[in-house]
Amino acid sequence: MSENDRLIEEFQNALIQGILKLWYPLVVDKEYGGYYTNVLVIGHYCQIKKKMIVSQSRHIWTLSKVTEYFHGDNDYRLMARHGFLF
Repeated sequence: MSENDRLIEEFQNALIQGILKLWYPLVVDKEYGGYYTNVLVIGHYCQIKKKMIVSQSRHIWTLSKVTEYFHGDNDYRLMARHGFLF
């Protein structure tokens, strides 16, 4: 395995394990729509339920780019659509 291949694998693993599996679908608000912005510690939410367009659009953008990167992964596509419809 070349150094470039090793780095690509390492970055991809960091993306999947350190970001995507950590936050999604945890932040998807199935009750009110959009995404939670009040996660204090993974799995714990504070009482504030304000949702701002900037944070919502960042989740949509992230999920859209991940869908593109993973060639149309349906789970990420559906979570992006969820936020778009909100």
